[in-house]
Amino acid sequence: MLSILLLSAYLISSTEFSQMLKLPLLLEHFNEHKTWNEGTTLWSFMIMHYTNNDVKYADHDKDMQLPFKSKEGSLNSLSLSFIQNFTSIKLGNPFERES
Repeated sequence: MLSILLLSAYLISSTEFSQMLKLPLLLEHFNEHKTWNEGTTLWSFMIMHYTNNDVKYADHDKDMQLPFKSKEGSLNSLSLSFIQNFTSIKLGNPFERES
């Protein structure tokens, strides 16, 4: 349970996985488009919102709240480094004659 919690915290804070938390906004906005035009399919909705970047529709502010439409936060990087301490052990040669 702890590993799931830590993995979730990492994914949400350090990756773009947090954008997945916006999926309910995507579905809500898609339903709005369906009420405006019953012929709107999910495919046409995605084309309209994710390929026509230079077109600003009347609902541009809502469009920018959709997943992967805006860059939020900063890029975090996590770097772990492990330094191994080397210990040398000198073994005597058992075939060497003692004087």
